[in-house]
Amino acid sequence: METETENFQEFKVEQIPPEDWQKYKALWLEALTNSPQAFGFSYDELASRTDEEWQEKIRKNLVEGSKSRMFIAKDGDNFIGMMGFFEKRVGVANIFGVYVNPQYRGKKVGDKLMEAILNSLKQELNFSEVELTVNKDQAAAVEFYKRQGFSVAEEIKDAKMGDKTVCDEYLMTRKVK
Repeated sequence: METETENFQEFKVEQIPPEDWQKYKALWLEALTNSPQAFGFSYDELASRTDEEWQEKIRKNLVEGSKSRMFIAKDGDNFIGMMGFFEKRVGVANIFGVYVNPQYRGKKVGDKLMEAILNSLKQELNFSEVELTVNKDQAAAVEFYKRQGFSVAEEIKDAKMGDKTVCDEYLMTRKVK
């Protein structure tokens, strides 16, 4: 029997369009179900947001002059991954919301999302540095970021995750070239 990803050939990465807010919400809730230890907020926190709050979150990313973006990866009409950023301080962006559906991991989805992020930071917004935090126990994620040119800048002790666990995180940074 063929699995859904056996027919997976090509996927598309784009900035999330406002009309897809329900798929965006569903992807976030999927991420928090599958990987609650990877995020700083809980399923319940995001599930309780109103429809208007989800729609506004997307609209803010699309406003001219906005220094935040959310990119999604799509296989056909299915949302299979996401990655976003916001301006943390002048010249420095923070990556957040990194998730790829487990069936699509190892298929370069994360690479393409990161490429879209870095291109946007460099070409549109002229950021010089980008940073992120990652649960240091998530070895695959840490290695992914290292392959993307990030290095550990600091260890953050006792970060509270969305699943209410406490873990140590790495602050990882890289220059935007």
